[in-house]
Amino acid sequence: MELKVEIDFDESSKEWRRNKNQLGNCMYSYKKTKKNCQHVNDGGKRCRKKCVVNDNFCEIHF
Repeated sequence: MELKVEIDFDESSKEWRRNKNQLGNCMYSYKKTKKNCQHVNDGGKRCRKKCVVNDNFCEIHF
């Protein structure tokens, strides 16, 4: 039995870029919201970075 895989790379690229900002030179960054990351480290301190769009964590704790 052989499985046929068809990947639409244009659609994949479009979806991958949906939550990112283009910076130039083929570099991207995640889009961020105004709320702060919900991550709490071992010492009890909260992360102060901005959340990625549609998530509760920053790009480090994503």
